[in-house]
Amino acid sequence: MAYLPFIALALLALSGLLIDAHRRTWNAVAEDSELDERDRRAARAQYLRRLRASGTIGVLGALLILRPLVPAEPLWFTLYLLLLVLLCAWMLMLALVDGFANALRVRRARQQTESLEAKLERELRAARDRLDD
Repeated sequence: MAYLPFIALALLALSGLLIDAHRRTWNAVAEDSELDERDRRAARAQYLRRLRASGTIGVLGALLILRPLVPAEPLWFTLYLLLLVLLCAWMLMLALVDGFANALRVRRARQQTESLEAKLERELRAARDRLDD
């Protein structure tokens, strides 16, 4: 268990780095004037999900640091472990939701691209037909 403080500090550092990266990404999106409202809402929801997950990583790190303060009694230790498990489950749920939302976003972007390609092909055919006439 001598390595536990190092893991806890690594989790806290990772949490801080991730939160900083998410905020930078959100600031860039918020300043992008070309995004429509739907994309902006999706980006904000993604930012909030990832911010929560990154914060949870930091909370896990803090709980690992506080491990020596947890009484050795079975009830307190069980509650401590239950809290760790619940936080891990929360992170997993956030990751699944984020992955699902990303899949939907990619599918929508592909559909838009295919629609634009079909429209462009129709326009090219119409232009060729006009040139042939």
